[in-house]
Amino acid sequence: MKFTEDQNGPAVTIRLPSTLGNDAAVLSDWFDTLIWALHNLRSGAWDFERATPETRTHVDLAINDLETRLSPRLSGLRDALIRRHYELGGSHGELALALDVPRSTAQHRRRQLDPEPTAWERWATDGRPAPTTPTGSENPT
Repeated sequence: MKFTEDQNGPAVTIRLPSTLGNDAAVLSDWFDTLIWALHNLRSGAWDFERATPETRTHVDLAINDLETRLSPRLSGLRDALIRRHYELGGSHGELALALDVPRSTAQHRRRQLDPEPTAWERWATDGRPAPTTPTGSENPT
């Protein structure tokens, strides 16, 4: 990752690993949405007084990208990493340190995992296609 700055402001350049295929590009796009949404909220661009006819469309786009697209992938990745932690012999105490939570919370997180990896965990570990419903919308379960 490389941070630069020019007359347009700060910029980030990242190398997209070929092992991720198209996932790297779409994840980058959704991360860009995250930065864009934070900017618009913090700058006041999406405040009621400054709203334009497109403002709600932009807010809804950000909600969709973050909640429907990015969130289930992040959850699947987190769950896959927790599962891998234990597969590699990790303890509840070590997971607690990694999560920056009490040991009991780490133990609870482990118990919350399904016995078998979820579709989103398999997406994270094997690169399987994202789960979809018959209508084509993504479904995290």
